[in-house]
Amino acid sequence: MKTRHNNLLAKVVIILMALLAICALVLWAVFANPYKVFRAQEIKAISQYDALNDTIVQGLPKPPEGTELISNGVGGILSPSSEHGRLLRLTYSIGNLYPADIFAHYENALVLQGWQQLYFGEIIYFRNTSCIKINAYNSQHLKEYYISIWHDFTRQSFSPSLPPMWVLRFFDFGETDILTCPPS
Repeated sequence: MKTRHNNLLAKVVIILMALLAICALVLWAVFANPYKVFRAQEIKAISQYDALNDTIVQGLPKPPEGTELISNGVGGILSPSSEHGRLLRLTYSIGNLYPADIFAHYENALVLQGWQQLYFGEIIYFRNTSCIKINAYNSQHLKEYYISIWHDFTRQSFSPSLPPMWVLRFFDFGETDILTCPPS
């Protein structure tokens, strides 16, 4: 009797393990694989986003006298954030200028180049699918200004199609940000 009970229990455990393996394969096929394919395509698009950013940088007005480029960096794809798209950030010393001087310097030149200005608590310029954000700080502890450049992820021909948002949120741990321009 005990052997029969053990055989039955072993069969039930084997069936449960097989069901678990099938569920794991289905979950991988439905969730992980599409996300993995999306990420691979997104990574392939980095050079194209960087080329767009470089084009925008080349068209920026020369920085104001007395300022100096301190650093530049990128965010978005491959950064620790969950942003989808590519963001270039240039950091400059502000010198003896005031933030209003910085804003006026760029506003005049960018508007002449066809950029439109938006206010979202910050100064943002957009043209077609490209955005430029300018932040300037002149306090006792921080004397810098930043220029951030990005492009609408959803409107680039080389951007991969987005998987469903719930898949993105699952793999991005609930925090998904798609870079759009103008920002929404």
